[in-house]
Amino acid sequence: MFLYIDFRNDTQAIALVTRAEGVKWVRGEAQRGEFALLTEAAEKFALTVDPPQAVAAAIWPGGSTDVSWSTARTAVTVANTLAFAWGVPAVGLDASGVTEEGLADAVREAMAGVRPNARIDVAYSGDPNISQPKKIF
Repeated sequence: MFLYIDFRNDTQAIALVTRAEGVKWVRGEAQRGEFALLTEAAEKFALTVDPPQAVAAAIWPGGSTDVSWSTARTAVTVANTLAFAWGVPAVGLDASGVTEEGLADAVREAMAGVRPNARIDVAYSGDPNISQPKKIF
């Protein structure tokens, strides 16, 4: 079984992909609600009892209007952290064009042949922008 993380600016989704049951979802719409959603997924999918074999996160190599740089970083960081904690690989899944119906196959394909300690390293489409200069303390 694999855990899939897909965070976008206005929606967040976490799915558990299994061979027998297909795809089970938890979804949230609150911005910055990723960690509450992660808690809900951990409880619903019993992740503390039965961790996944790997973690996949949606990545957007060409950029996306509904995924900011910060949101992409959050998804990658959460996926890599969970994978490290569970001792499983993490892999980035190019989510452009992947439909919900095709997700299970796309995740399984992305996981095929992945190295045991793989982590996600994403090349973002541009530099982060900061709306306000940081103050020097």
